[in-house]
Amino acid sequence: MPQPRDAAGDEVKPNCLSRKDAISLSEPADVLCLLLDIIYPGRGLSEDLEIFVDRPVLPLLKLAGLAAVKYAMSSALKAIRAFILSPKTGTKYNAVELYGVASDLGLVDEAKRLSAKTLKCNLNTLETRKYFENMGLDAVLKLQHLHQQRKIILINALSEMTGDVSFYPDASQNYGVVAYSMTFFAARMPHQLKPGHRGDSAAQPAFIEWMQLKTEVARIMEQTVDGTRFFRDEQDFFYNSRFSKLREILDFRVLAREFRRIFESMPKEIDV
Repeated sequence: MPQPRDAAGDEVKPNCLSRKDAISLSEPADVLCLLLDIIYPGRGLSEDLEIFVDRPVLPLLKLAGLAAVKYAMSSALKAIRAFILSPKTGTKYNAVELYGVASDLGLVDEAKRLSAKTLKCNLNTLETRKYFENMGLDAVLKLQHLHQQRKIILINALSEMTGDVSFYPDASQNYGVVAYSMTFFAARMPHQLKPGHRGDSAAQPAFIEWMQLKTEVARIMEQTVDGTRFFRDEQDFFYNSRFSKLREILDFRVLAREFRRIFESMPKEIDV
């Protein structure tokens, strides 16, 4: 490369440029390249990442973030914070992977906000497990705890509505789940679904459908725990046209309201 010249136009020798020792950087070249692009912004971080088309970009971003922490580059970390929370990033990348990046970089507030966005994600897929492999164990356990906690709250509530014991009796101890308290809904629960009446021939069809509904709810909560799958267009209750025997004795408008109330009371972010 052409060497700088002094005022007289003579070439300056490299050892005359500075007496400071060179900084030894152990990061790969592509990580340093991205880090420099972040420090000296031009196109924006989203466009900077697009040049690395031959590798997954979020693991690269995490390495750049770890380097920024290592070298105390606050401006770079600020840019990464803004990037992982931007709406454009949220539509382009998986929320679980973004949560992992924030957690591993020690961005606590960002990790909490992103954990709420993972409620629509299925943590049991192969894709998600690959994200977990690149994530710190503490971050994985906190996210799994949040999803499991929401599932347990709803399943236990459905059991206790009819006077049954909690389906997960140790939930309060293991997950910090407060037992469902009987509200206005309990008084409207048909006696046919409560213990002591289920043996009646007239009550059996409705009770069977109630058990089927609970089974389906458990299956859905194993996949996603945000609750949107129980409503169409965020309004119409998913079960309004099903379980005809159960609807003969149970007002599904009341059941839908109770579903909403339960989901509103659930934790929505990880504990830190």
